[in-house]
Amino acid sequence: MVYYEHFFEHDHSQKVAPLFKSVLLVFFSLLVLIIFTFFIYPSALYFPYTYLIIGVTGAFPFFYLIITKPHLAAKLLKAGIFNIFLFLSFELTALSLDQWRFPGQYIGHIQLFGLQFPFEEFIFWIVLGTPIILAYYELFVDDGR
Repeated sequence: MVYYEHFFEHDHSQKVAPLFKSVLLVFFSLLVLIIFTFFIYPSALYFPYTYLIIGVTGAFPFFYLIITKPHLAAKLLKAGIFNIFLFLSFELTALSLDQWRFPGQYIGHIQLFGLQFPFEEFIFWIVLGTPIILAYYELFVDDGR
């Protein structure tokens, strides 16, 4: 967020969006619910194409912001382009060092340099991860300008 505020936000307002506390409460409640479900009924958390469903659902604020405030699209996408190379190199390094794996069902896989990862990982984390996070920031923390 610091580089986004420094390079792309030129109005530097100290005002925080009024929805911030409500959204924080919703996300915290969701986290508690998921942890509770994991300990009580863990099989409820296993369903096909989980990454796709969570990715599409989580991207709604990004698409909402692009539609309602198109002037923010350029800022979000410029910040995202910077992180694509960073996240992709991190992904390939972590896969080559076996730091994580991707068991489960995915709509497809991408193979680069002999390493394979889900298409959803590429779209929702590497390409759209930064713009999605910044959309949440613009809607629920920043002043929305």
